[in-house]
Amino acid sequence: MEIAIVGPKLSISYIEDVIEENDFGCKFYVYTYEKLDEILEIYEKCKGKVDGMFFSGELGFIYINQKIEDLAIPCKFIAYDTNHVFAVILDFILEYPHIPLNRVYIDFLVPLNNYYGIKEFIKEKHLPICNESNSLSHEDMLNLGKFLWENDKIDMMLTRSISNINNIKESGVPFIPILPTEKMISDAIKTALMEIRVTKTKTDSSIICLVEPVYESEVNINQREYTEVTMYKALVDIKKELNININISQLTGRFELLYYDNEEELNLKNTKYIIDNLKRLDEFDFNLGVGISSSLDESRYLAETALNEAIAYGVNDGFAAYENGDVSGPLSQGSLLTYNIINTRVEKFAKDNSVNVTNMARIVGIYHQNKDEIINSSKLSEWLNITPRSCNRIIQQLLKHQLIEEISIEENKGKGRPALNYKFIQANMDSVFASSRI
Repeated sequence: MEIAIVGPKLSISYIEDVIEENDFGCKFYVYTYEKLDEILEIYEKCKGKVDGMFFSGELGFIYINQKIEDLAIPCKFIAYDTNHVFAVILDFILEYPHIPLNRVYIDFLVPLNNYYGIKEFIKEKHLPICNESNSLSHEDMLNLGKFLWENDKIDMMLTRSISNINNIKESGVPFIPILPTEKMISDAIKTALMEIRVTKTKTDSSIICLVEPVYESEVNINQREYTEVTMYKALVDIKKELNININISQLTGRFELLYYDNEEELNLKNTKYIIDNLKRLDEFDFNLGVGISSSLDESRYLAETALNEAIAYGVNDGFAAYENGDVSGPLSQGSLLTYNIINTRVEKFAKDNSVNVTNMARIVGIYHQNKDEIINSSKLSEWLNITPRSCNRIIQQLLKHQLIEEISIEENKGKGRPALNYKFIQANMDSVFASSRI
């Protein structure tokens, strides 16, 4: 197999070092560029010559996908994941304890990559400043950094734009370059090669499953290694038991399962089987996310989204995410709840009323699955995996905005206060949450 490595000269040097130290079983050609439009010339040179193109970062990868609608060559890039980003943030906090995290601008956290999930885990008042424009151009990212610095909004900028270092220096904005580790580059190359091989042999592969072990706050290296080995063996055993054609790859802090067929319903049943069997082992806790799309790159992004939903829900379960913004789960249950996470009206209502966006999306999902559903704090607690007390606070907001109304139903009388039951006011629900997607 022959692969083109593409990127700015400085970024490429780090990849070349990894290629020299490892045997990936293929031949590499190196192409460098100074301006993005040179990527199109490189692409034309590579057509018919290489089996795939591997970009040093997101910028070049996004550029070529925007400029060429139907790529004749599979293209991949070095991808960070949530673990990598949190490692960067933790290193910064330890190295610069005098700089508050909310006065740090991280230029590669954008809506396009879902901010790598950090908004799910860091309180809003502590969040670093992100690039909300969704632009990954060097100029736009630097201009935002300059604006924030000149208006005393930040004390530091973290950047992955290695090829733009000279311009950042000239701007006067204090910055720290974030370089990919050797393991990150190696993992990315291995994953890209595997996907390119799959793409060449079977183009309809579109389901990726991420399985991530959950560790206690204090875990030593031996415990971590034991968990990873145990989980890998469990996944291999499950693959053998099911007799299914999947590829299992160990990435940094997680495992990736790539399904070789496109039978979505069958694979979700297999995923439920995986969850049930990992639970039975009782050796570790885990979260699982499934991405389903017409392309492998989109499937990986969706799997990351689904994994974040699983993390927000709890442990030892999984969710599936689709191209249209729908999410289904928890996958361990027989009856799945499907809800949409890109409805801007749901997001606005949730933020305006201090309700968790995911919880609000799930409630709207409950409504769409059965508009006559009777709800109460106990039922919501099961669906949302939060306490009945928290559910009561959400119910009060729904009542306040006349989205639900209290109803009386006959129940067996017993000790204690009877549960309050509610039904959706359909006209108001349809009006407030009519689909409006980003």
